[in-house]
Amino acid sequence: MKEKILFVITVVIISLVMLFWIEQKEGFHEDEIFSYGSSNYKYDNVFQRYGPKDEVNQIIFDEILKENTIEQTIYYLKNPEKFMEKYETKVEQEVPVWKTREDAKEYLAIGKEDIFNYASVYYNQSRDVHPPLFYFTVHLVSTIFFGVFSKYIIFTINLIFLILSFIVIRKVLIILDKKHLTMPIIILYGLSIGSISVMMFLRMYQMLTFFVLLSLYIHIKIIKNDFEIDKKNRNALILTTIGGFLTQYYFCIFAFFEFIIFSIMLIKNKKYDNLKKYIKYHVISAIIGILVFPASIYHIFFSYRGMGAELEINFIERMIMYFKEMCYSFSMSEIIGIIIIIGLIIGYIFTKNKYINFIAIPTLASYLIICLIAPQMSNTTIIRYIAFIIPLFSLIVILIIEGMLSKIIKNKNITTVAITIIVSTLSIYGLITSQPRFLIKGYDEILEIAKENKDSKLISIWDNNFTYISSLPEFLIYEKTLIINANQDSLEILKDDTEIQDEVIVSIKKWLNYDEIINKIMDYTELEDCEILKDSDELQTIIYKLERSQL
Repeated sequence: MKEKILFVITVVIISLVMLFWIEQKEGFHEDEIFSYGSSNYKYDNVFQRYGPKDEVNQIIFDEILKENTIEQTIYYLKNPEKFMEKYETKVEQEVPVWKTREDAKEYLAIGKEDIFNYASVYYNQSRDVHPPLFYFTVHLVSTIFFGVFSKYIIFTINLIFLILSFIVIRKVLIILDKKHLTMPIIILYGLSIGSISVMMFLRMYQMLTFFVLLSLYIHIKIIKNDFEIDKKNRNALILTTIGGFLTQYYFCIFAFFEFIIFSIMLIKNKKYDNLKKYIKYHVISAIIGILVFPASIYHIFFSYRGMGAELEINFIERMIMYFKEMCYSFSMSEIIGIIIIIGLIIGYIFTKNKYINFIAIPTLASYLIICLIAPQMSNTTIIRYIAFIIPLFSLIVILIIEGMLSKIIKNKNITTVAITIIVSTLSIYGLITSQPRFLIKGYDEILEIAKENKDSKLISIWDNNFTYISSLPEFLIYEKTLIINANQDSLEILKDDTEIQDEVIVSIKKWLNYDEIINKIMDYTELEDCEILKDSDELQTIIYKLERSQL
C-alpha cells in the first residue's frame, strides 16, 4: 500500500512538471499543426495556399464524387494519364488566394459538420505516411473541445498515455519482482528532458511509447507463465500489436526484434506448439492491421518515409547524431554518456538475467535500425524517433545498476534508496540546466503583434508548400492571410490585388532575400512607408508593417 501511494505521488509530481512545461510552450512545429488539421479538416490534410483542397482532392471531391462515381473511378483507373493531365492543368492554374481567420479555424478545430467525421480522418491519413489511430483520438478529443484550437488538446492525450506508460512500467516490475524499483525508473524516465520533449511535441510518439511498453509487458507475462499463451494474453497480444501498428509504423521495428528474440526463447525451451500459436497470432494481427488500413502497404514499402526512402547521411554520422540526442535526453555530456555505456556493458556482462536480455536486445536493435532508416531531420527534432527508447533505456539502466549493487549491498531497501537519491539528483540537475525541445520560444511576441493588428491583412512569405502551417495560430488572428511561396509564386500577383488598401503586415523568413522581397511588395502595392515590427533571429522571422505615405 505504501509503495502504491508513493507511485501515485510520483506520477502526480511528474504530471505537474509536464503541466509547467506545456505552459512555457509558445509556438508549434509544422508537424504539430498538421496533427490538428489532418484530424479535423474535411477537405484536405494540409492548409492549402490557393483553396480548401489540393489538386488531387479537387478532382476527387469536385468531379468524381459529384458525377457517376463508379464509372469515373474506373475511367481514371484505366486511363491514369487522363487523371495526370487534369492534375497538371490544375497545378498550372493555381494562384494563392486570401484565406480568412475562419478558414484557419476550420482547419484546426471541429466544426458542426465535422463531428465524428472519422471517414475524413481516415482518408486524410491514407494520403499521408502515418496510420490513423492517433488522429482518430485527436478528432475525438477535439470534438469534446468543440470549436476550439488549443495546445492542451493533444497535450491531454500525451499526458494520459504517459501515465498509462508509468502504470505499465510498474506492472512489468511487479512481474519481475522488482516493484521496489518503480520510483527510480519512472523518475529517471518521466523527469528526463527527453521525456518532457516528447510530451511537448504534439504528435503520436507518446502513444507509440505506451504500445511498445504494453507489448513488452505482455511478452514478459507470457514468459513468466512458462510461455503458455492463454486466451487473455492472446487477445492482449493481438490488440496491442494492432494498436501499435495503427499508431506509428516504428512500432513494427521493436515488435519485429521482440518477435525474433521471443521465438528463439520458445525454440530453446522446446515450446514448439506455443511457437506455432505465437506466429499465428502475429499473422492474424498483421492481416487485421492491413485490412483496417490498406494504405499502410504503400506507406511502409513505397512512400518517401518508407523502406524506399533515400538516406542523405551515412550510418556513422547518424549514430553520432542519435547518440548525442540520447545524451541530451538525460542531460549528460557525450563523455559522461560514453562512460555510462561502458559501465552498462560491464554490468550487463556480470548481471545474467534473461529478462534484461529480452528488454535490451530488441531495444538496442531498434535503436540501430532507427539510426539507419529514420528520415533526415535537424538535431532538434529527431528525438521523436527514439521516444520509446527512452523508457526502455531507463528500465535497462536501473535493472543493471541494481543487479551490480546487490552484489555489494545485501540490503534491498538501502540499494533502492541509494538508486532513488542518485536518480532524483540527476533529474533535478537536468531540469535546472536543460530545456526541452519544441517550446518555440518567442512566438508569443509574434502573436502579440498579430493581436495588435488583428484588423489588418497579412502576407506570409515562405519557400515551400508545407512548413507555413506552423503560422496558423497567426492566421487565426489576422482578418485575412495571403500565403506566398517565394520559389513558385510571382509577387506580381499583388499588382492587381484589391484586398490591399492602406496597409498590410508582411512576415518573411530570414533565410530568404527579405530586403529584395519587401522592396518588390512595396513597388507592386504602392505602399511606401515601411516599419519593422519584429526581427527575430530565434524564429528566423522578420515582420514589417507597410502603409501608404502620410505625406
